[in-house]
Amino acid sequence: MGDEVDEVVVDQAVADAPDAHHVEPDPPTRNIIFKMHQGGGNQLSYNIPEGQGTTVGGIMDDFCLSQGVFTHEFVFLYDGLRLARNHTFDEWEMLDGDFVDVIPIGMGGGAGGGHSVSELINTEVILGA
Repeated sequence: MGDEVDEVVVDQAVADAPDAHHVEPDPPTRNIIFKMHQGGGNQLSYNIPEGQGTTVGGIMDDFCLSQGVFTHEFVFLYDGLRLARNHTFDEWEMLDGDFVDVIPIGMGGGAGGGHSVSELINTEVILGA
């Protein structure tokens, strides 16, 4: 009589379910600031997840949409170099607080002493604090 073993039945779905109290933390993000070099110099910041391979193109489109302009009318520079739509924030190793400069293609070059885009691409480097 003392050798009886109670059989325990475990519901496999419950055993395989993740712990209801365990919450996955959000991936770390970095705050990248897009700065318009026209008009009032509008700036928008975006929290970009790290290590997710987020491409620059979608953020370019969002920035221009919010400003009421067309993406193809601007160049986007990081550390003085032009960004392509398929580049990722990770491959450029952008850090929290870095700036992406948004410059109109037709900016400057006139009698007013403005700078051409090629001058800005070769000389302008703006990094966040």
